[in-house]
Amino acid sequence: MLVQFTGVFKNKEWRQLRGSLSLNYWLNVAGVSPYRFANDYLGDVVANSKLIYKWMDNKTWPTRNAALKVAGLWKTPACKQIPEALWFFDAFILFKNQPCPKHRVKALLESCYRQVEIHDKVKFQWQFPTSPNTITLVDEIHDTEALIQRNDFWGFFGIVTLVRDAEARRDYRAHVALCKGMYRALPAAVDVPWVTPSASLLRACVDELRRRVLLSAITALTEEELSVEAKRLK
Repeated sequence: MLVQFTGVFKNKEWRQLRGSLSLNYWLNVAGVSPYRFANDYLGDVVANSKLIYKWMDNKTWPTRNAALKVAGLWKTPACKQIPEALWFFDAFILFKNQPCPKHRVKALLESCYRQVEIHDKVKFQWQFPTSPNTITLVDEIHDTEALIQRNDFWGFFGIVTLVRDAEARRDYRAHVALCKGMYRALPAAVDVPWVTPSASLLRACVDELRRRVLLSAITALTEEELSVEAKRLK
């Protein structure tokens, strides 16, 4: 029941999405100019080569080595680090239009949520490495409503993780329902300032993830989700 859809979102676009969102997230967290960021988080060699400006102009994109440097895991750490930088960069395997190994999806899920017991009831606690102070509690792991109500990129990211998990487990009915939540969470995600420049790529990616499962690809969207599609096409 899986289909390989060959559309606009191919490997080059995926690398651009991963690189541009990672860079914009790093700059947002650092809160400094690109040149200062290159000096403080990547080292003088990168700053002097003006590589970061090539990244910003989409002439090329950050690699995993850059993420290692920003996270402080390079052999010669820079003077400042963003510890979750590598986790964020590697998490973009979820957005690639190809099968995602079950163990990779499971590891990413387990890095974002855990089971907790509250008043003798088991609940699921979403807590993303990138926003550890914001906790989202749900009764069922596939309950997307609370993640949608976060109105941020991470709620959307959590649902994308569940979508890829449903695909990996071949739970196609769950995939259909979760894709609906993914579309509902998308507008708030692309409204986040550091995400907005990559909005068109992210929307194309969402379309591809939905089409990876035939049942989801042929299932009609609701009126609310169609309104999201209409805004995308304007």
